[in-house]
Amino acid sequence: MTSLFARAATFRTLAPSSGLSILTNNVNNSSLAINDDITDEYEHTNTELNVSTISGIDHEGYGSDSESSSHLTPFNSPAGIALGERTPNGERELLVSDYGNHKIRRIKSGIITTIAGCGERGFNRDGCVATVSKLSYPTRIARCENGDLYIADRHNHRIRKVSAVDGSISTIAGTGREGYNGDGIPAIHADLYFPTGIAIDEREQELFISDYHNNRIRRVSLRNGLIHTVAGFGEKGYDGDGGFAFYARIRCPTGIAVNQRGDVYFSDSGNNVIRKISTCGIITTIAGTGEKGFNGDQMDALDVMLNGPSGIAISQEGEILFTDIYNNRICKINRDRTLVTIAGTTEEGYQDGPVRMAKFNNPSDIAIDNETGDVYVVDGGNNYIRKISTTKYLNSGGRMKKYYWDRVDNTNIQGVSYLIKMASPQFYESVLKCDILKKMSTTQHEIVQYLIDDIIYEPVKNWQDNYDPIDILSILGLFQGCEFIEMKKSLVKKIKKTCCQENIHFMMEKIEQYIEILPDNIILNQLFEYCICMAASFLRDSPQILQHSNILKHITLIAYKISERTTPNIHIQENASEKKNLSSLFNDKTSSDVTIIIGKEKFYCHKTVLSSNSHFFEELFKNKNNEKDTFYEMVECKDLKISEMIIKYCYDLLMISAIKSPPVKNSLLDYANLYGMRKLSDYCSLTLNKQ
Repeated sequence: MTSLFARAATFRTLAPSSGLSILTNNVNNSSLAINDDITDEYEHTNTELNVSTISGIDHEGYGSDSESSSHLTPFNSPAGIALGERTPNGERELLVSDYGNHKIRRIKSGIITTIAGCGERGFNRDGCVATVSKLSYPTRIARCENGDLYIADRHNHRIRKVSAVDGSISTIAGTGREGYNGDGIPAIHADLYFPTGIAIDEREQELFISDYHNNRIRRVSLRNGLIHTVAGFGEKGYDGDGGFAFYARIRCPTGIAVNQRGDVYFSDSGNNVIRKISTCGIITTIAGTGEKGFNGDQMDALDVMLNGPSGIAISQEGEILFTDIYNNRICKINRDRTLVTIAGTTEEGYQDGPVRMAKFNNPSDIAIDNETGDVYVVDGGNNYIRKISTTKYLNSGGRMKKYYWDRVDNTNIQGVSYLIKMASPQFYESVLKCDILKKMSTTQHEIVQYLIDDIIYEPVKNWQDNYDPIDILSILGLFQGCEFIEMKKSLVKKIKKTCCQENIHFMMEKIEQYIEILPDNIILNQLFEYCICMAASFLRDSPQILQHSNILKHITLIAYKISERTTPNIHIQENASEKKNLSSLFNDKTSSDVTIIIGKEKFYCHKTVLSSNSHFFEELFKNKNNEKDTFYEMVECKDLKISEMIIKYCYDLLMISAIKSPPVKNSLLDYANLYGMRKLSDYCSLTLNKQ
């Protein structure tokens, strides 16, 4: 049997219902492929979605283009993003609106340059080179296939265009006055009021604008320059679904996108919903309840609460991706209308790594590279540009070893509470966390140990054959969810198969004894009802079962069922529980029981995790006489980068791309041998031989 924990550790690619198909379907894309052929043969590797930072530093400000590296150049509340050309080395050029610096920047091959705005807020003129023109808090940007760039120059109440031909800037919509003065007129004569989002329909040569304070979606024809309203009539509110969009009330729209058919999707941010305008002009809500907040995901998009949805993008497969700003999440609406979180948690912060660990701070915009499946995110509150892409990791195999310091509640049961809670949360909450263990027999304690072995240790084959299925279900029936589903089903099936007139009274007595001690056992309560019905069936055929006292004890219930000819089904619920992976424990101060010091850096670690992967740490912690001595300085390794790799490997967080170069791999091999990490050493040796 493969344990729950091992499965989580060795296969963590997101399922189609919870991840990005545009990412997961492109794992083998040449632009993402790892050149180490051995990684495909090596047992302990896994591919999953990863968040990385590609530009910006951890404070707002302005860095001149001469600083060159995009990792050294600060942004000031970046607000929008668009994809540019693909460079010869396969990287995607990015265009970013640097909101607080009043500029549009280009990131190309790690170099950042300004392509519009002089850095001074205001409006001076059109017709000049874009880099000497003033902008005022530019928000979203959109790029045409011909290279022309459109800018929502928000506080200038204009839409500007930077020509791909000569780099000049011009106004294509807006007078510079805030307000609304009608439709069906040239867009350059139309008043706008904080235009925030823009999108281009290449097929129809139309530009769509989220006219924020006018509470309208506007359309500008790039052929004749006229402007029209397609949704909203200026009054704030939320209504009109199922009718013509022109008569619907919307509130402060922001992000906007157009699909290949010409349907328009926009973030009705003030109403905390995502809405759609069909090509027929009908408006509908496709996500959000209209109430701000967070109530989970993995359910119908219309039942999910949002909090300031903003940037929006559409994949080639028709999936809708958007940023949920104040919930600090990147979300996706699947084609079956379910809404899932791609990356981020509701907790504001900054953290790169696997998507389930990543944190954002008010992500404002999003763009999809449909060729590779990569997703780019403007993490405005952190002043970073982030990337979600498929990444290969080395993992340690997911099996822990048993150590004397891991005991459960002063019993002889060995188990690591933080690992069990992570891999099997319902088992942990229902069996280990409460006082139930004190009420259990020695036999039940043995079963609990076997179940823990299945979760995090090396499982014992066919251990269930040595126990009565009722004894095992006395534990498994205490919790629902997707944990141990197959085992539960198998045990129930076995009980039904062996239930007969000769043993029905024994079954009823045993089940009843367990229920008296642990009355909340869901499966045993159902099995008791099943036994009552079976006893009624046997009694119809023969009165001999009445000789048993336990049958007579329940004769009233049995008699009531005699007229019935059916037996109840045993329902085993399979609702999902929120599991975490080993990597979620990395640097987790709350559950840590040892601090590793490397130079001036501290890493909050776990003795069992380190010891199970390193003979060096195993001997170190075994020989510690004082268990309160929870600090250890890694003086053996002077290289902070390599030391961090050693620790990350133990938590399945070592990216293969980080150790591709032979010098790094050689150093890692040396320290893997020093710390007694055989699997890591084997990988380094194998791949070095291949190179």
